[in-house]
Amino acid sequence: MKNKFFKWGLGMLLFVSFSITLFGQNSKRERIEAEKVAFITKRMELTPRQAQGFWPIHTEYEKAERSIKQKYRNRISIEAMSEADAEEAIEKRLRMEEELLALKKNYFTRFKTVISPRQILLLQKANTEFRQYLLEEIRRRRSRRFGG
Repeated sequence: MKNKFFKWGLGMLLFVSFSITLFGQNSKRERIEAEKVAFITKRMELTPRQAQGFWPIHTEYEKAERSIKQKYRNRISIEAMSEADAEEAIEKRLRMEEELLALKKNYFTRFKTVISPRQILLLQKANTEFRQYLLEEIRRRRSRRFGG
């Protein structure tokens, strides 16, 4: 009886700690996403009306882009590849790039219905700047945490 209670208690403890970890990750992910939206909206100088039309399209675009990249992800490390595997990986990479280019053309046409071509260029620049900002933020937090 004690053994069952111990296993049940241990199972619940693991479940709760796992749930808290997942909740924390979602919360962190949501905070980063909200910060990204604010950062990009400001850099692109979006009006409220433009933002209302732009963000749903942008969210669709990012989801489609992730889907394409996931589809073509290499399952074998480069070091473990044979020459034939490497050749196939290169061909897959080229097909992925073609699909991504077609996706960009499609969505940039859609973006032009709600934002200007200048703002589309600012979007590309803002995405790069946001990634750089995140990397710097991670470095700064690690530095503080580890006393560097």
